[in-house]
Amino acid sequence: MPATLDERDYERITGSDAWIARKLDSNRSCRLLNMLDKKGVKTEKALISIVITTCNRSTGILKRAVKSAVDQTYANKEIIVINDGAGNEDIIRNALAGFKEVRFVQNTGEHGVSNVRNLAVDEARGKYLAFLDDDDEWLPEKLELQYEAADDDTGLVYCDYYAIKDGKVLRSDDSKEYPRGEVFSKLLGSNFVGGCSIPLIKKEALLKAGKFDTNISFGEDYDMWLRIAKEYKVGCVPRRLMKYYIGKESLTQSFERRMDGWEYLLDKYSGDFKKHPDAYKEYTSTNVREAAKRASLKYSAGVWKKYGNTGEYIKGIIMKILRVY
Repeated sequence: MPATLDERDYERITGSDAWIARKLDSNRSCRLLNMLDKKGVKTEKALISIVITTCNRSTGILKRAVKSAVDQTYANKEIIVINDGAGNEDIIRNALAGFKEVRFVQNTGEHGVSNVRNLAVDEARGKYLAFLDDDDEWLPEKLELQYEAADDDTGLVYCDYYAIKDGKVLRSDDSKEYPRGEVFSKLLGSNFVGGCSIPLIKKEALLKAGKFDTNISFGEDYDMWLRIAKEYKVGCVPRRLMKYYIGKESLTQSFERRMDGWEYLLDKYSGDFKKHPDAYKEYTSTNVREAAKRASLKYSAGVWKKYGNTGEYIKGIIMKILRVY
């Protein structure tokens, strides 16, 4: 190992003492840290603001989510729980009493998931944001690994997840890909990033995108990923780092509401779909398949008649039968 340091060492520092410890021997890392200190370069990891929004959720499920945030191996974090429910503030406060790391905020303004997430953006002090739905759960290394995968050009970093229903992990698509880089046109065709509990988001990128759209009934997270992907690269950790629970208390159970949001986005991005016809084909095909897989037979048949694509419709029905998520 050479005894001298060149400018490449400075360029490769990503804000992590742990990174230095992994990449350099102890004597060389000490010299590098001392030189960085003299130059006024900070080597602490950036603050990540973890935001858990809750609305009339059972306290047991909420506490499961909060514990998974507290248990993150990433140390430099703040945890904010924002209650969007009415009349249950004392109940939520009591449920969180055992979590000294949590800052509680009661929403007294406009209600709804987009409004409360926008409030969260205002409350957050971190360079990065990580939203966690109150019925989801993170694995301990999630934020640590996503932070390591981020760089200056990255607007968000997503990961894979476990889908769990009735206590069982649903089968996933083994052919799943993990796009990264400049991915707007591909993301326009299909939301491979997933829901709000998945990505680590650069706050600067979210603010540049213009916060969450309060007019959309469903898919406000997908809309945000699209707007970020227009301006920034997208990163990925191709590992399952989250548990997504599908059940009676899951917001995603209302497929009709989901389809309303889907058609809203179809209209909002109509100009982009015209520029990317392959994305339009994939977008409509994906939703025909998802309707067949998740909705009632009567409802999914209506979606199929409206948008066509018999092949994807049949595929969705087969996936529903085989319980392939």
